[in-house]
Amino acid sequence: MRATAFTLLAALSSAHAQATSYVFPFTNDTSLASGYHIHASVGSGPTTEFLIDTGSAGIVISPRALGSNYTSLNSSFCFAYSSSNNTYQGEWVLAPVLLSSGSVSAHTVPLPVRVATHFCAGSTGRCTSDPGEISVAVLGVGFDRGNMSWGGADSCGNPVPLGVNAFLQLEGMQRAGSMEPGYIISPSNGTITLGITDENSAGFDLVQLTQLGNSSTLGYSEWQAPKVQIAAQGQSWAPFNASLLVDTGLSYSIVQAPLDDSLPGPTASGSTLVQNGTSLNLTLPAFGGQQLYAFTTGQPGAPSYVSWRHYVPAGGPFVNTGRWALGGFDYLFDAGEGRLGFRFNASRAL
Repeated sequence: MRATAFTLLAALSSAHAQATSYVFPFTNDTSLASGYHIHASVGSGPTTEFLIDTGSAGIVISPRALGSNYTSLNSSFCFAYSSSNNTYQGEWVLAPVLLSSGSVSAHTVPLPVRVATHFCAGSTGRCTSDPGEISVAVLGVGFDRGNMSWGGADSCGNPVPLGVNAFLQLEGMQRAGSMEPGYIISPSNGTITLGITDENSAGFDLVQLTQLGNSSTLGYSEWQAPKVQIAAQGQSWAPFNASLLVDTGLSYSIVQAPLDDSLPGPTASGSTLVQNGTSLNLTLPAFGGQQLYAFTTGQPGAPSYVSWRHYVPAGGPFVNTGRWALGGFDYLFDAGEGRLGFRFNASRAL
């Protein structure tokens, strides 16, 4: 297995050897329980703490977080977070973003940003257009997120522009720049690294991804999520493969299982939650079945809960691990080369 990883690492382009990167410490309130955070200023606005969300694509902010340095794109958006069922509507603007944490800072080129002017709370159904009551600051940096990114259309039919991922739009990541687009989330040392190099990618086991989309205006492509195999102890159904999402925006896990694969473990009638004491094991076929994330619900290191559902997307079964999986590995996304990487830790972090 390790030989495979070394072979893949050796195949990294020579450009990686010359590339540069930025290493940001997480903000002080970062944890696996509360999520990973970084400071940013949008359009020369106030410095704001953002949740780093690999489960969505693009920035969503309240009007209070936007400065005066922006251009309206004269385009509306609709957006919803499945974790909370909170929904947002507003307008797209083009604005530069200054990322910062500790003494480190980096500038993006102007990129499309969602500014929410209308909000509905999923928990109560209450809606407001009062800027003082809209509090959202999410930095969506995920890939293969469907209609959230890469020139798709949102749930209201509004077009979604390209280039919404701030972590891939640093000034040095533009074509012929000094940075290779990508990032590394490192719970093991409490940092987020922007820009992939030979040095910072060493030690990662890498999965080659399949290209979904390309653009002549961006220095990177869109890539398809890899497969992971899911098994549950004591189940009559066979382990099944599912599209993998390691989601730093969620504290719990979601499994969209085949219709015939019943909820593992004893459960109350009609419940979709996996009962505590159930062991699940996620392995990577690309690594010859190496374990990615194994846990027992209700035990340390497990998601806060596991939601087992039977709505199977067009792409087949799907698993969202939630962020507790990152207690066992550092996570790399190389948008230029199309690789997803895992550097497994000897002990759990944060």
